[in-house]
Amino acid sequence: MNNHFLLDLDTTAPNVEIYAPYFTTPTATVYIFIEADEPLDNWQEIYTIDSEGTRRDYIFSFDGNAQFTGAISMIDYHPEGNVAIYARVRDTVHNTSHLVEKTMLVTLGDKIYMTIRDFLPLDTSVRDLLASNISALVRRV
Repeated sequence: MNNHFLLDLDTTAPNVEIYAPYFTTPTATVYIFIEADEPLDNWQEIYTIDSEGTRRDYIFSFDGNAQFTGAISMIDYHPEGNVAIYARVRDTVHNTSHLVEKTMLVTLGDKIYMTIRDFLPLDTSVRDLLASNISALVRRV
């Protein structure tokens, strides 16, 4: 009788996406969602670098599964320029993702047209949260 077993190791890094608007205003609070295609550990490396080269580190809330959520106030950033958001996370067996990036334009423009096309992959509760925040922003304008 042969005794054997099959050992299957997970050595694949999670695929990660950052969901954030393409542009915003200096007075806005921006909600950022970082999602992976598999369950994650709570370890995170999330930061921004603005167009002046200033780095700011953040700690986002973790949903216990595959998503980190955070809010970034743009008040501390230069009133016009780009803000790059960077994120790296790891899965439950500590495979670290690649560093992903998304850039937002911070503008003083008096009219901003927003789309939630980027947020369609998110679950219904997140889309509802975004819709209520966009409605609140539109009411303030």
